[in-house]
Amino acid sequence: MLELKVDSYGGCLNNRQGYGARMVDNFAAYKNYKFVIAIENSNCQDYVSEKLILAVSSGSIPIVAGFNGRPDYRRYMPEHSYINVFDYSSIKELANDLKRIGSNKTLYESYLWYKKYDHDISKLREMPLNEKLKHLANTIGSNTTMMIDGIAAKEKSENKVCKLIRFVRQTPWQEISAHKRTSRADSSIACLPGRYIMNYFDSPQKNTSTTIRS
Repeated sequence: MLELKVDSYGGCLNNRQGYGARMVDNFAAYKNYKFVIAIENSNCQDYVSEKLILAVSSGSIPIVAGFNGRPDYRRYMPEHSYINVFDYSSIKELANDLKRIGSNKTLYESYLWYKKYDHDISKLREMPLNEKLKHLANTIGSNTTMMIDGIAAKEKSENKVCKLIRFVRQTPWQEISAHKRTSRADSSIACLPGRYIMNYFDSPQKNTSTTIRS
């Protein structure tokens, strides 16, 4: 808040009032801002929550914090559509760039380039599945592997129940019995250390539920 005016509706560094309920009110508030801080409570691999979704759906540019793939926002967002705090060497540098982007209409709108792919919903519904997936890839970028190879790809697969039934029918019980579940990665491996953002910059960043008016 020392380098740039930040409106905080949450309990941390609170300086604005007017919105009470979570989720719905967040969206209403975000529509009034050019930038929204959408930093997660924990920086872990593949951990992205409604913070990012609400920021994007409101029409604002999300400010995120992804370091060494924790999380890797390139898997969720189109290229050049968000601001990553770890792309800057200091809070002052980040604040100056936000001022520069926010004061330049052409530059600001370049971060919302993917919205030009807006389509009539009724036409999208009539498209074959392959065309819908192609449209998705063209809109959000082929590098967003979580969407293209992950979430969207599942829509092309068979029904999970059918796959499970076929697996049980075709697999000897000895193999099923010997199957071992893969353990989840330990948090020390999958997540950044606690308070990593505060330690990364000279100026501490403590609030993860604030909005920036520019």
